[in-house]
Amino acid sequence: MLAAVIFDMDGVLIDSEPFWQRAQIAVFSELGHPHTVEDCESTIGVRIDQLVAHWYRLRPWSGPTQEEVVQRILDRVNALILSEGQAKAGVLEALDLIEARGLKVGLATSSPFAMVEAVLGKLGIRDRFMA
Repeated sequence: MLAAVIFDMDGVLIDSEPFWQRAQIAVFSELGHPHTVEDCESTIGVRIDQLVAHWYRLRPWSGPTQEEVVQRILDRVNALILSEGQAKAGVLEALDLIEARGLKVGLATSSPFAMVEAVLGKLGIRDRFMA
């Protein structure tokens, strides 16, 4: 018997990939290393700290640390989510159906907690997730 539904966040609740791409392109360009959509696509699914380390090995920069670059990218992604983020088609209806059946709802993601908060807050669904 089904007791709960666990959602992934990126690509299921919200299409965050365009935000990740825009943030990476902007931040790496500011570092003097123009970044392309193809560069972004070559690292889809890679954790942000690993992604920044990868590009640092290939195109080292001077100035901010890798950790600072990670934070700059995360800050931009969160800002884009808060200004432009929208639920993917069917998300709200799926939550309604799941709740109507008395099932628990959880979220699984490798995204940083600040991004989880940004997404759930922007979409107005924070209180619909039990875990």
